Amino acid sequence: MKKAIIPTLLAGLLILSMVAVPLGGVKSASAQGCAAHEWSGNFYNSLDLTGAVAASICNSGIDFDWGGGAPLNGVGIDNWSARWTTTQTFATPGTYQFNVTVDDGARLYVNGQLIIDAFTESNLRTVSGTFNVPAANSQFGITLDFVEYTGNARVKVEWFLVGSVATSGGGEPWTVEYFNNLTWTAPAAAITNASADGINIDYMGNAPAAGVNADGWSSRWTRGVTFPAGTYTFTVRADDGVKIRVDGNEILNQAQFIGNVNFTGQVTLGDGRHVITVEHFDEVAFASLFVTWTPAVGTTLAPGGGAVAAPAPAPAAPVVTGSATATINVAGLYFRRTPQQYWGNILTTLRSGQQYAAVGRSGDGVWVQLNANGQEGWSMAQFVILSNPISTLPITDGTSQGDPLAVGATGVQARSTGWMKIRSGPGFNYPRINGIGIDTLVNVNGRSPDGQWLQVQVGGITGWSYSFFYDTVVGSLSNVPVIQG
Repeated sequence: MKKAIIPTLLAGLLILSMVAVPLGGVKSASAQGCAAHEWSGNFYNSLDLTGAVAASICNSGIDFDWGGGAPLNGVGIDNWSARWTTTQTFATPGTYQFNVTVDDGARLYVNGQLIIDAFTESNLRTVSGTFNVPAANSQFGITLDFVEYTGNARVKVEWFLVGSVATSGGGEPWTVEYFNNLTWTAPAAAITNASADGINIDYMGNAPAAGVNADGWSSRWTRGVTFPAGTYTFTVRADDGVKIRVDGNEILNQAQFIGNVNFTGQVTLGDGRHVITVEHFDEVAFASLFVTWTPAVGTTLAPGGGAVAAPAPAPAAPVVTGSATATINVAGLYFRRTPQQYWGNILTTLRSGQQYAAVGRSGDGVWVQLNANGQEGWSMAQFVILSNPISTLPITDGTSQGDPLAVGATGVQARSTGWMKIRSGPGFNYPRINGIGIDTLVNVNGRSPDGQWLQVQVGGITGWSYSFFYDTVVGSLSNVPVIQG
């Protein structure tokens, strides 16, 4: 049966809004002022930015939700105003759209130009304006004025490229900005370029670029492509999360890692050049990003990872006698020592069109065991074409058919609905110690006090996993003991 406990929000590292504290953190402004690229804020106990400064802060981004409370000590609950100033670097020339989500009012200036004028009492709304950046790596001052009358107070500022200088149709490369934070907060730690194509990159557990941390980073990919008029479907896979905008309009936002699962979003475009923005983040450990779209204008990648125009099959490798013949159906397929997506050491990469003997399978049917030129290993079954049904192959991963896991002490079992991380504790901030695949049966030994995390056990693995992506199949979670993390 379906489990009853559904968490109401994702963990703080995976959401883009934080209550009462801005993204990137906040600190009191010192006499020396704020650091480069930070926002320097002054608060006033008036509605028009007059009188003595009641409080000052420095923060790396503007994303506050004070609710009905006071923003800082010394500032009233109602009838106050604030002004933030910063200098930001814009890596790519072109037209940027600025969005301010606000309750009550705001004004935004870029390089002294008023681009948003909404300094009035109002319920929560998002107001927008645009500014043209003429050259790469331009620096401009930004000023945000904010006013709070009564009730709740909220303000968030973000911007993104919606139109850039065209080069040649689909031949424009990506501009890639990497940030040493999870929130795309300037300044960029590194700026690189990537080829004019879809995106297919596996960082493994490494830093994505020089000067960027191996964990806790984000990236923004920007590229212009000239599309014929039509409806386009974007396909993404990411570890950990990703969102896509086209001309500033968000078409997909996948903020939770679910391994090896495609997510799609559609957009209808007019004939001409459009700007694609991909924002990706890596919380911890492995990171990867795959993006393509169909019809395939400006990309050679098919949604499955292979090429749109299938290459001529490579000469077939010798087929060793076995229960079936497996034909590789993607451009590159990892061949692993064990049937585990992240913890099975990679032996080599198999290529599209190559054929090998299929000599076994995992009990859950997710993996197929191959003999590649005398070496046995494992690849994911969904990326091969078998000459016989996978059910005809013997189970060779040490499990048995169906659900071999014996029920644990609590009498509760659940099945994963995604590729799940197993962590050392009940929270996204705990390190990942292992992982399991889709449709894996686990024993549930305990749960966190808020019900968002389950302590699971399977195949010698014991740890914590996010409860939202599990269905209870035996027993009830109400019978599972609460374990303090």
